Amino acid sequence: MVSLKIDPSTIKFNIDGNSTGNIYFSINGKKSFPDDEWNDFVDIILNWWINAIIEMIESNLVGCELLFMDGPFSLIITKDIQGENWIIKTQKSNSTLNEVEIVGKDFVDMIYKKARQLMHYYYLNNFKNEDIEILEKSLNSFKEVKNMDY
Repeated sequence: MVSLKIDPSTIKFNIDGNSTGNIYFSINGKKSFPDDEWNDFVDIILNWWINAIIEMIESNLVGCELLFMDGPFSLIITKDIQGENWIIKTQKSNSTLNEVEIVGKDFVDMIYKKARQLMHYYYLNNFKNEDIEILEKSLNSFKEVKNMDY
């Protein structure tokens, strides 16, 4: 099991208007990747991840990589032969730390739901910037793709 964790209470906007906050993946409910206090550019990397997944699905690619901005950490996604299940590898500097299998649609739904929850938090708190607007546009495309057969 893989789940995305975003803690809105940790989101801060710097002088340039960029937002950072705690974002990480929980692996099998036990391990946090990169760690449970990982702080990164939430809007920017969510946008990267969504666009990487969109490209993988629309272009029928075998996999994609979800990068964190800070540090040598990433998730490598590889579709199984049928394409329904995805192998998720957590990596640090090209070394695999964990490997789990998840239904691809479940992973997509989880990313979409967490990003939507973040956007709702921004809306309620009247937070706006260019990265949030870009993320909103990506989410609209993601909604269409997540409903496709893949």
